[in-house]
Amino acid sequence: MVSSADILNAGILVVDDKEANVRLIEGMLRVAGYTSVHSTTDPTQVCELHRRNRYGLILLDLQMPGMDGFQVMEGLKEIEADGYLPVLVITAQPDHKLRALAAGARDFVSKPFDQADLRARVHNILEVRLLHLETEHYSQALEETVQELEASREVIRLKTLEERKKSEQELVLAQSVNRDLERSNTDLERFAFVASHDLQEPLRMVTSFSQLLARRYKGQLDERADEYLEYIQTGTKRMAALIEDLLSYSQIIHSTEKGVPVDCSAVLDKVLESCRVIIEEDGAIVTRDPLPTVAGDEGQISQLFHNLLTNALKYRRREVAPEVHVSARRTANEWIFSFRDNGIGIAKEHLEQIFVIFKRLHKKTEYPGTGIGLALCQRIVEGRAGRIWVESKPGVGSTFHFTWPGIEGA
Repeated sequence: MVSSADILNAGILVVDDKEANVRLIEGMLRVAGYTSVHSTTDPTQVCELHRRNRYGLILLDLQMPGMDGFQVMEGLKEIEADGYLPVLVITAQPDHKLRALAAGARDFVSKPFDQADLRARVHNILEVRLLHLETEHYSQALEETVQELEASREVIRLKTLEERKKSEQELVLAQSVNRDLERSNTDLERFAFVASHDLQEPLRMVTSFSQLLARRYKGQLDERADEYLEYIQTGTKRMAALIEDLLSYSQIIHSTEKGVPVDCSAVLDKVLESCRVIIEEDGAIVTRDPLPTVAGDEGQISQLFHNLLTNALKYRRREVAPEVHVSARRTANEWIFSFRDNGIGIAKEHLEQIFVIFKRLHKKTEYPGTGIGLALCQRIVEGRAGRIWVESKPGVGSTFHFTWPGIEGA
């Protein structure tokens, strides 16, 4: 949790072209106990200073010669990937206040300065900023931990396959690697258990109480209280989706069983019906060729189709209606399924990265999601000894292909 010491030690940058105003604000902040206060009278230096120091708060005058505060905020948005600007604007113009908030500022303070009001606003913004950074830190730490675990499993799996091809004289080493793989699988299963029980229960409690607070007190307190509740609800929704996707991912296991016959056309019909509202809202056009019956698990194939279809609808070009075509063709001993779209496309250097768990090529504010969908698709396909890949051209669209074993005689 964020402490009073954290808030008082957070870095603050004061920006005003008038030296007297800078000294006045610095003095007020130092008297209030803030220990890391910096300043500049040159607005063109703000972005570079923030890039190097990542201040917890920037007090920004709006009316400055050469470069006004609105231009500075536009530059800061390029630094803050999530779009959160830790900016408290300083202005004497009433019409500038609403414009500044619309541009991304957290709050405003009027000239001439009221010392108590300034301290209160600075404290509130720093508290929200540090809570925001703390949440991002824990989320990133969780994602990195899972990535490291999955990378370790992949290394062990590849080593196992390599060792199995070696001579009988190296069998002992192969058995050692198998034991490592079993331990790795046990760790992942234990993580799934913790996620489903130890994490979900307190998360449901936080979600329920935050929703209760929002229903009962929204609009009755001040704007900051409503903002805090919104941050809590957004964070819990993202964490719930992350846990749910992680559970789905960890529960997909490689199977040597043939499975049962699954009518892929019927599965696609159900997926299209479940996505009907999204398709209609986007004005999307989904076409398909006749699809085969294959051996497998209907739930996994449905999940695979759903992820590929919603992925195509999500990464659409804003100026055109989404178009998706689903097809399948038979080779000697397998089927090759294809999902073709007319979306934004993927750069060549990113074609392999998109299947890495938690790998995102866009900001969360641009395209929502947990970064697990395509990794889950790969896990399902490879669980049936298949392969998945993508062909794409930026600005034109992408085609996701995957192979699936055919039923003998079908």
